[in-house]
Amino acid sequence: MISHSHRFRGRKRINEVYRLGKPSRGELFNTRTLASSTPNFRVAIVVSKKVARSAVTRNRIRRKIYTCFHSPELKELGSVDIIINVYSAEVAKATQPAIIAQLQKQLNHSIKANK
Repeated sequence: MISHSHRFRGRKRINEVYRLGKPSRGELFNTRTLASSTPNFRVAIVVSKKVARSAVTRNRIRRKIYTCFHSPELKELGSVDIIINVYSAEVAKATQPAIIAQLQKQLNHSIKANK
């Protein structure tokens, strides 16, 4: 899992990221990013029941994406809030390097748009 310093607390900031964040759509999921005043990045992952009926599968998808943020490529994101909306069950079958590559591509695109 991801540490508590990289998690959202409450719905207020999540709603703000949904409203004001820059979207970026990929093959498996889309991201919304918004610059933050916190020193660390914060991440929320949303997997709906339409993607996977089973809670076990939804949680497996979340854990798989959360572990990608432990990789050195994504460790130094800076102060940004990120919401990842998964819309494909293929994430459960995708490899870690493929997910990391897509995350890097989308986050670099979104973070540049935020500046």
